[in-house]
Amino acid sequence: MRNKTKNLLMVLTMVFVLFVCAISLTFDMFTGNVRAQDNGEPTLIGGEIKEEYILNDFIEIPAAKIIYGEETKEAEISVIKPDGKRIRSAKVKLTEGGLYTAEFKALFGGKAKTVNK
Repeated sequence: MRNKTKNLLMVLTMVFVLFVCAISLTFDMFTGNVRAQDNGEPTLIGGEIKEEYILNDFIEIPAAKIIYGEETKEAEISVIKPDGKRIRSAKVKLTEGGLYTAEFKALFGGKAKTVNK
């Protein structure tokens, strides 16, 4: 009987520890307190945009943050038009047909890190 109680107590302790770890990880994900991938690539949070728009529409790209290493910074937003011209604004009128690229950039240790969508 004593071994069963000891084993049950050990199992309940392990379940409790796993539960606390899962809650902590979930909280970090929902508060944006996540870290960049181990491969050293910057990670973008926010800046969600649709895949397709209609010609002559206005689009406004929402604010975003870039995570790199242990740092998180607000991203500067630019839009690269199909002709290659860069517009340093989050609000753009789509006057040309073709591929527009949203560029998110932040400085980390004096070096620019970018994420394109």
